[in-house]
Amino acid sequence: MMKTTLLWRWFAVALAMGTFYGPVHADRYITIRVSYKIILSPDDGQRPFQDRNQPGLGRITDQQVDDRIAEANAYLAGYGRGYRLQRLDPIYNIGGKGDTGGPSKYWNPNINNAEPAWGCHLNAAAQADPVGYLWNPAALNIYVVNGIHGGEYDCDAIHLGGESIAGANFGSEHLHEIMHLFGICHTQGCGINDGDGLDDEVADTILDGSTWGSEDVIAQHNFSHNYAQLSPSQKAQVDAVWYNLMSYHYAGGFLTEGQLDRFTDVANGGANDQVAGRAYLVTGNTRFVDHGADPSAASGSSAHPYASAFAGAVAANPQGGDIVLMRPGAYNEALYLVKPMVLRATLAGHVIIGSSRYATNVQPAPPTAAARTSTASGVVFDDSGAGAVRR
Repeated sequence: MMKTTLLWRWFAVALAMGTFYGPVHADRYITIRVSYKIILSPDDGQRPFQDRNQPGLGRITDQQVDDRIAEANAYLAGYGRGYRLQRLDPIYNIGGKGDTGGPSKYWNPNINNAEPAWGCHLNAAAQADPVGYLWNPAALNIYVVNGIHGGEYDCDAIHLGGESIAGANFGSEHLHEIMHLFGICHTQGCGINDGDGLDDEVADTILDGSTWGSEDVIAQHNFSHNYAQLSPSQKAQVDAVWYNLMSYHYAGGFLTEGQLDRFTDVANGGANDQVAGRAYLVTGNTRFVDHGADPSAASGSSAHPYASAFAGAVAANPQGGDIVLMRPGAYNEALYLVKPMVLRATLAGHVIIGSSRYATNVQPAPPTAAARTSTASGVVFDDSGAGAVRR
């Protein structure tokens, strides 16, 4: 898979409220601010079990939360868009022994609350009592409970079960729910969990189904042949949903360029028919650039990109924190950057600016965190996170 190469200048991003926890470098990434709250048992005041069926394994820990964030960030690194999760607050415990009307009411939501919209009720209670629930209006609030397996996205917050915190490689589950918050539907269709063959509103994903249990079944529904009989491009389309982060096949963490565009537009503040804009959760904006775009219609969104790197650079925040994301092609222009910004090429192909070519071909491999410094002062080509997307 072709991986993006990052051209950037050093800058710092400061956040007026809250404290960042973890190793994310704000000078090269746009961060998504998250805040984890762990709901305690009303019976014994303890945290959720690591596995409800094996209580002897103990309760979830702060380190496990941070491990899952690191796993999610490995996926984000592989997507090449320059986003990372950043835990904004300490990991809070809320509720406790004897608390039957506050946060601990939701300790076992599927058992103690026969209400299908319990997640929305939890969020409404949290916003009505932000002190008791430690609701942070500047972050994505994630509540950890005992009574569910996996995770749920409801009403602008995310709810995870204890197994999703304790389980190695469950960072993909966290990211799956976060991508819902940024407007990405299941590959089997928007507005459904279990279902088959509906529209997910992304142009570069083919039809998928939660009950379509093999690549052959997906291939038959879309191309009327088994997977082995497909052309290379058709196989790639089947792979893109079979291994997709937003599918129910649990085979990988892939996202298509169209899904990533949808995520990025919502992160920039753009609304769609699924969600409102989420600019309040991130520390910067992405400015799309495409050398074939119509400059008269340019707004910097994925659908209306700027037509030149220069126009994208002009639109970037003069205080830093923005990414200029360039689609493949040759840009016959010279750039003289006088303000801090990040220039990125998408995974779709190389970018040439004048006589300089940016992008790196790499084979899937564990993240390397290597960086090469060029002869130009302050210019770095960052190769960290290579191959972090599993396929």
